Amino acid sequence: MSMNPPSNMFQTIGEYLAEADWHFDSDPDGTLFAGSVTGDHCTWQVLITIDDDPEVRRVTVESRLPAKVPAPRRLAAAEALARLNYEFAAGSFVLNMRDGNISFRSSVDLVDAELTSAMFERLLNLSVSLTDEYFPVIMSVIYGGEDASTVTVTRHAGQPEGEALQ
Repeated sequence: MSMNPPSNMFQTIGEYLAEADWHFDSDPDGTLFAGSVTGDHCTWQVLITIDDDPEVRRVTVESRLPAKVPAPRRLAAAEALARLNYEFAAGSFVLNMRDGNISFRSSVDLVDAELTSAMFERLLNLSVSLTDEYFPVIMSVIYGGEDASTVTVTRHAGQPEGEALQ
C-alpha cells in the first residue's frame, strides 16, 4: 500500500503547531490533526481537517464543546446559537439536533491560494477563543434555563484578542 506524501497544507499546519507548542496528534494519511485545548472555562477537543482535493482545497477547525444539549433544551440552544452566529464575521456554532453535540466550526477556502502559518494561526485562534468565550453563555441556556433571547455577543466577534489558549 503506497501512501501519498503529506500535502503542503498538512506540513504548514504541522510546523505551526510544533513551533507554537500546541500538542496535537496527526493521522497517517495527512488529513487530520486532533488535540485538546484548555481555556478559562473548559477543556475541549479540537479537530483540524484538511481537504486537499484540487476542486475543494480547504482547512477546517472544529472545536467540540464538552457537553451535550439534552433533547428538551435543543430548541433553546439552537436559538441561542443562531443569535450568536448572526454577529460572527467568520465561523459559526453548530448544533446536531439528533444527538445534542455542539461545535464551533471555521474554515478557509484555498482553491486559489496557499495556506500560510499566519492564515492558519488566525483560523485556529478564532475557533478556540470564541469557543472558550461563549461556553459559559451557551451552558447558561442549556443547563441554567437562561432565556435564549437574552444571548448577545460581548465584543466584535471574529476578532480574537490576546494570546492563544492551549
